[in-house]
Order: sequence, then C-alpha cells, then structure tokens
Amino acid sequence: MQSPPKPQFASWLIEQVETGQYTGLRYVEQNKFRVPWKHNSRKDCNDDDSKIFRAWAVASGKINEFPNDKARWKTNFRCALNNLSLRFKMIEDNSKNQDDPHKIYEIINTDCKSVSSYLIWAYRC
Repeated sequence: MQSPPKPQFASWLIEQVETGQYTGLRYVEQNKFRVPWKHNSRKDCNDDDSKIFRAWAVASGKINEFPNDKARWKTNFRCALNNLSLRFKMIEDNSKNQDDPHKIYEIINTDCKSVSSYLIWAYRC
C-alpha cells in the first residue's frame, strides 16, 4: 500500500496556522505568524508544546522513522522552514524567552499582498 504524497510544507504550514488548533501557532499581523519554540529539556515542556512538530512528522511520513523523538520532529520542522527562505523569513527569535518561547516568521512573497492570495500562489507552485 502506497502512502499519500508528502504535502508542500509552505502550504501545509499556512493551513495549520489558519486552523487555530495548535497552542501558540497563530498570526500576529498580516503575513506574520508565530511558532511556539519551547526547548524539550524544560521541565514544563509537554506534548502540546511539540504538537505542530509532530503534525509535520505525520504529514511528511517521518513519524514512522522517529515515532517518539520530539527533538527530531522539531529538527525536521525547522529544516523544512529554513529551506523555504524565499517564502518565510524569521524576523524575531524569542526562543530563549522564559515565559513564552517562540519565533516569529514573515511570509515573503512580493507578488502576493495577503495570505489568501499567497495560498493561491502556493498551490500553483
């Protein structure tokens, strides 16, 4: 049985931001969103903190290789995000913030003025 094709990360991530189902993953301004970035070694780190990273591991098919490796899920997510430097730019790194560790990314696309038009463009690519 063949597994479904791996989704395009950029489109997938924007969809996840828009669902509101992940704690801390949300828009902060038009075309800017935040990603929770709590370190796995923190005593207050729980499953909710790695939920978006796990979701990408499932969507990309990597969950079978690393079913319980939260650090690997986060690494794969970070690498996918960094590989799309023409679409996403980290504009704030608050990952060391004790109270609310997160990173803020901007959706970069000079041809699109809004997230909706960005999604249309992303699906064409």
